[in-house]
Amino acid sequence: MYYTFVTNGDNSLKVQLLRDELASMIGTAIESCIRLLSDLKKSGLIELLGKKITLVDISKLKKIAE
Repeated sequence: MYYTFVTNGDNSLKVQLLRDELASMIGTAIESCIRLLSDLKKSGLIELLGKKITLVDISKLKKIAE
């Protein structure tokens, strides 16, 4: 997703997707997607502001994805 949505040099993603579309894209239920985003935010790995997701710690996010 990083390579699909990065729009600026600030590691931010401008996500023009509904939550159900985002959940479908990552292969999970809407509730799980929302919970995952919340957990990543609480862990300090991402920041959420409206439809903007900023990747705070890309190397840790990549490790989680592996």
